[in-house]
Amino acid sequence: MTSKTRFVGGVNAALLIAAAIYFFILPLGLLVQDLTDPGLHNGQTPAFAYRWHRSLSQRYQPWAQERFVSGQTTLIPAFPFAIAVLILAQIFPRMGAA
Repeated sequence: MTSKTRFVGGVNAALLIAAAIYFFILPLGLLVQDLTDPGLHNGQTPAFAYRWHRSLSQRYQPWAQERFVSGQTTLIPAFPFAIAVLILAQIFPRMGAA
């Protein structure tokens, strides 16, 4: 095995380890941290809810403002939404309803 081949193999191994850590180990750690949050067990708001809110609101705000300014928000009729609600009410009736 030449030194060039060994170097390329080492770089590939390092990239594979870095990708495994980034895509598998770190998300798993965040999931374990979120599931062991005391807020889930004592009725308080979990800490991860605030983190998710900050992350989503930063990305959602520019889209919502652009949509509002463009006037597209008035183009969504309520009729299809009402039909969907009625259909879902028929599919999933409340338990114990008379």
